[in-house]
Amino acid sequence: MREYFPKSSEISKDVYKQVKAILEGHDRLKQERLNIMYGSGKDMAGLPRRNVPSDPTRDKAIRLSYINERLDGIGQACISMRAWLGDKVSGEFSPVKAFWSYGYFSSQHKGGPCRRTWNNFKYRFAALIAYNLNIF
Repeated sequence: MREYFPKSSEISKDVYKQVKAILEGHDRLKQERLNIMYGSGKDMAGLPRRNVPSDPTRDKAIRLSYINERLDGIGQACISMRAWLGDKVSGEFSPVKAFWSYGYFSSQHKGGPCRRTWNNFKYRFAALIAYNLNIF
């Protein structure tokens, strides 16, 4: 299916695609953050060593900072979208799930929205994430 993109756009198509790629990795980022924080790291045995002395704590801190920045940007956009939709959605509405599934969006949305409404939601959500992550 062809991807919807409005003519009067706040973000460009390539930024929209970057946000889409970030959202694809959302669950992976959450799992990686948990692995870093609670020590369920990967075994490094058998991998080639660097000539530079390693600082695993610093490396974890840098990686964790990057992951937290991404997840916080998505989280802030989720809060904004829930506030924007207000009483139009029911229950524990997840904007990330709604971004990927029209079925989920229409089941959580009161009034039976059309695909155009879903596409407008996706674009607005992507624009908020892009602004939160400064990639616009």
